[in-house]
Amino acid sequence: MKLLLTSNGLSNKNLIRAFKSLFNKPLSEVKVLMISTGPMTEKIKGYINEAKEPLLKAGVEDANIDVLYMSNPEDINFDIYDVIFVCGGDTCLYLKLIRDLGLDEKIIKHVKSDKVYVGVSAGSYIACQTICLADFNGLGFIDFVIKVHYTPKLKNAIKELKKKYKSLIVLRDGEALLIDGNKKEIINKIT
Repeated sequence: MKLLLTSNGLSNKNLIRAFKSLFNKPLSEVKVLMISTGPMTEKIKGYINEAKEPLLKAGVEDANIDVLYMSNPEDINFDIYDVIFVCGGDTCLYLKLIRDLGLDEKIIKHVKSDKVYVGVSAGSYIACQTICLADFNGLGFIDFVIKVHYTPKLKNAIKELKKKYKSLIVLRDGEALLIDGNKKEIINKIT
């Protein structure tokens, strides 16, 4: 299993380096499917372009990045992609749309075939067995819970979450959890 679960995307050079480490071929040959809940508005396209920018700077070709807007779903062959990149947004809406459209099975098959899954915020939450802030089961790639966008003012809330969830990993913006097979590593700006 190859997961890169980020708080706010590939926001620094160490996260980009971690992303690159997941491939045995040049990034110019890597095909990425970005998934968004949003409609194809200029605002949403702006968010998508913001998420694409670090991929392009890292060496992924623009022609190799496709976007699936779940508000306007297409029949997409997930087998041709090396990366499923699930953007941020409303976690509950993501889970609902992914299930309603039957994408959960495609994404799980993708991850089980040792291809890469990148989550950004909500995309990271749905990789968990459950999402803390709602009564929904996630896709279950990992058997622990993550909390993204951590700041020190959440310290007491995290203490309460740790009582409820024995295995909790906290990520600040600029951090990610890299999972490559049995290896787990938190990547941050200092790593």
